[in-house]
Amino acid sequence: MAASISYDENHRLIISGLECDCACEHRIPDQDIYVGEDIVEKLPEYIGKRKLGRNCVLVCDKNTFRVAGERVEKILKAAGINVIMCLLKREGDVDPDERSVGEVLLSIQPETEFLVAVGSGSITDTCRVNAARTGLPFVSVGTAPSMDGYTSAVAPLLLRGLKIHRQGPCPEIICCDTRIMATAPSWMIAAGVGDVLGKFIAKADWKIGSIINDEVYCPTCGQIVTDAVNRLIDNVDIIKAKTPEGIQILIEGLLLAGMFMLYIYIMAVRHPEMAPRGPKYTLKEKIASSLGLLPILGLFVLVLGSIVVGVCSPTEGGGIGAVGAFVYALVRRKVTWKNLLASLEETGELTARILGIMVGVAVLGYFFAQTRLPFLLADFISSLPFNRYWVFA
Repeated sequence: MAASISYDENHRLIISGLECDCACEHRIPDQDIYVGEDIVEKLPEYIGKRKLGRNCVLVCDKNTFRVAGERVEKILKAAGINVIMCLLKREGDVDPDERSVGEVLLSIQPETEFLVAVGSGSITDTCRVNAARTGLPFVSVGTAPSMDGYTSAVAPLLLRGLKIHRQGPCPEIICCDTRIMATAPSWMIAAGVGDVLGKFIAKADWKIGSIINDEVYCPTCGQIVTDAVNRLIDNVDIIKAKTPEGIQILIEGLLLAGMFMLYIYIMAVRHPEMAPRGPKYTLKEKIASSLGLLPILGLFVLVLGSIVVGVCSPTEGGGIGAVGAFVYALVRRKVTWKNLLASLEETGELTARILGIMVGVAVLGYFFAQTRLPFLLADFISSLPFNRYWVFA
């Protein structure tokens, strides 16, 4: 039976048809996922059904506050929910780094019962890691169909400028208001499309893993990904036009792709034998396998080191590298007349191409100088009725 999605009268997403004969353990996600137009008005009702409480910290940045955060704050307060606003103010984009995580953590009070993330990737992941650290549930109000991480259980973060990953819970409630998400910039829409298309590679990787490493492959989950990608490709025009139907199709693809990854992650954690790790090697074996790189590393250091310290010029350094590589090949008895002639032929061909490029550059430079084309082009750009930097777009 093919998996399918439908909605109840409250716009809650329902997934059915997950049954199959594979060895995987199938279960329906217990999160409440709502997709529809103007459903953000029902957010207090959704929160009440999950019995999350009456005290929350609402997290957003200056952009998502304008798009939906201010509206969500008013809706929650009108329903009698106490809201502490955590507005992440930055000159540029908000990153899910230690500063953002710390601001949210310091906004949480003893009486706080749940978090509300109003945003997409960075805001959601910042709340996710805080929910994991504090044990609080959190609600995600999406503002852009730009990524598949709404249903993820892993938060990509930045720590001192380096990317790290931390485990975290999936939101108890995911609210995707298509009217709000349709206001997202086109580049964020394109990013979401790219995320869904990328799942074809993930599916292929899983399939190859099942062939090579005997990993358990679930055809139902694979078909979910295939259907999501095909539906997106079939409706790319209305997605580009940001119609309500197109945005909903993209959101569904992102949510299904995210649940696909979440399912694999949970399955691998609960049943490690289904996703076995690769063979382990001792330190001695690793060192032994790396010994073959030492001559190449030595040659690399010799060439660059002699250039950096000023012993030789880059051209002379290249000659040293060529001689060193030739001596290394002789020592390993890899030099034959056939290999030598092939090397000389490739070197001659490459040299001829470089000389051809140099001749072409000289001719082109002479042409530009005689025709004054660069100056004419600069005058044309300056005369355009908009900012000259738009030409870089």
